[in-house]
Amino acid sequence: MHGHAPLTRLLIAAVGIAAMTSCGKGSHDDMMVDPGQPDGDVTTTPDSPDAGTPDTASPTGGTGGGIDAGTDSMGGTGGAMADAGIEVDAPPAAPVEECPPDPEPAPGAEPTCPGNVAELDSWLPVTPAVHGCRPPSHPDTECRFYQFSWQNFLIATQPDADGKPAFLGWGTVENTFGAHAGEPSPEVPVLSGGVTQAGGRQVLVDQNGHVVYYGMHMNRQFVDFVNEHHLITADAVRHADPNLAFPADVVELKSAWQIVDDGAAPADFITARVQVPTLRMKDGQMAQDMTNMREVTVALLALHVVFTLPGHPEFIWSTFQHVDADGLPDVAPNAPANPQATSPSAIISSKGGLLYHSGTTAASGNLGLASLMFDETTQSFPTQRTSVYRVFPGSKSNTTDLDDDVTAINELMRDRFAKAQLPATDRRGHYLLVGAIWQDKPEKSFGVNKLLVNDDSIPDIKKNGGDSPQSITGGEDRLSSTAMESFTQATDSFPNCFSCHDTRATTGRGVPAARDQSAPVTMEAKMINVSHIFSEVSRLNP
Repeated sequence: MHGHAPLTRLLIAAVGIAAMTSCGKGSHDDMMVDPGQPDGDVTTTPDSPDAGTPDTASPTGGTGGGIDAGTDSMGGTGGAMADAGIEVDAPPAAPVEECPPDPEPAPGAEPTCPGNVAELDSWLPVTPAVHGCRPPSHPDTECRFYQFSWQNFLIATQPDADGKPAFLGWGTVENTFGAHAGEPSPEVPVLSGGVTQAGGRQVLVDQNGHVVYYGMHMNRQFVDFVNEHHLITADAVRHADPNLAFPADVVELKSAWQIVDDGAAPADFITARVQVPTLRMKDGQMAQDMTNMREVTVALLALHVVFTLPGHPEFIWSTFQHVDADGLPDVAPNAPANPQATSPSAIISSKGGLLYHSGTTAASGNLGLASLMFDETTQSFPTQRTSVYRVFPGSKSNTTDLDDDVTAINELMRDRFAKAQLPATDRRGHYLLVGAIWQDKPEKSFGVNKLLVNDDSIPDIKKNGGDSPQSITGGEDRLSSTAMESFTQATDSFPNCFSCHDTRATTGRGVPAARDQSAPVTMEAKMINVSHIFSEVSRLNP
């Protein structure tokens, strides 16, 4: 692996998992990463939902920023004319392709997801590129969002001859930003997404005493977006046009990996040989030594697949997890009921999991380690484990059941994997979609300086959650990954991904300034703040 310039080294060493995960209120006193200096005066907005029409932004984005970021030209002559007080007509927005209506089911037949089941038939063994379109909003079916989630997952995890997933060769922070932008990925991939989680910066320790490592990757379209708008440097990111929004077909990933035995890697997991930083204890906290890399074998536990569609620059936030032969989660179990109906003394499961100790109660689960007793020699926790579970079993506030469309497309995909006769190195069929969340009508709710979660004080939303006609979001309104948002699932502090991924000013702790007024602001309100990759680049390079 090549050496890293100071900017890139800083990014790798401290980026942590906060770049793409959701967050909870949590205590900020035990944050493991020291936030950068404020970019300017802290400005906050009231922490209340605003589903009105955006005042300044187009949900389809634009490039007319024209902000001079030192040597990085941000917007060409159009921006300069706007700075001079001359009004410039924006180019007309390209028409957004609407998804075709689903065919009517045969008489007496139940609707399926997708409505045209034959659309799945070309996905295996080699999954074709996504041809995105804008799905309909409520009250029409949400199936298209789940369909595109599955297709993007299959593309990202398409195996090579050795079973290594394609996304490990995608863009990373270190070869997209800074002095090494544009360089190819190393032959042995590097997991540089950190080992700490958003919120309290806790570490997740599996039942073997190993910390879970994280990766962050971006597809070609994301990297092209960065290059097209000259966002390679932290200064350019901070000075980006507030109205600049992501185009369609952008994908970013957050992956969670467990270290496994080199000679006995599990046959039903996506596995890879990777480089990870050596971990050290420093002042009672976990630190990563990026100058001393270790080569290990890892198994993929879970994957966030986050992508844009035409008319949806806010990202569709979907997540997948590994399941057992019966299609049941084996990374961590689901609670038997939503938290208001789960007793603190209730045992979540009598069956263990990769990240759950059999017999752990609700009150004892999802707790970070109060103190870290790490053995640097073995790179493990000899006497400590974390035990986590899914607080909202259906990832929704109003029901414990999985969405019908999620269940339907998962069943169809399991059937197709069973019939496809794929090589043993193709292990994509051992993962299932947990759910997804998006803005139902982004043209109304998505803009600069916007809160993107539902107002839980509205009676119908409190009763029906994301299924309410008044919901500004579609999909799973309590979506999380047990492997990536393990410790921030409390009912009052973890609504969903949009709790932290919105367009308001962002602090050095990776949360909106309105929720974290004690920390310095590193990114002023911008459309691109929905991706924390940019806020991390800014934070780590003040």
